[in-house]
Amino acid sequence: MKIKNTQQLHALESAIDRCNHCVWLESAQGEFYDLKNEIDRYRGLGRLLSDSGEELELYTNAREDTAIMLDFFRQLIA
Repeated sequence: MKIKNTQQLHALESAIDRCNHCVWLESAQGEFYDLKNEIDRYRGLGRLLSDSGEELELYTNAREDTAIMLDFFRQLIA
């Protein structure tokens, strides 16, 4: 996932805020950023913005939150 501008960043934050359960970014090396935790969110989003290799993956652990994030991704690619 690559965020290209502030509008996309704010849309991502809004989608995360609408989720009711854990949403996190994780790298192949095991780095973990809980996006529902304010400090982890800033660290994770900062890492996401600077991630030229696009190695961070976004995960949720609830079906309804997955639907929210999928809607965000649909808007992101539109």
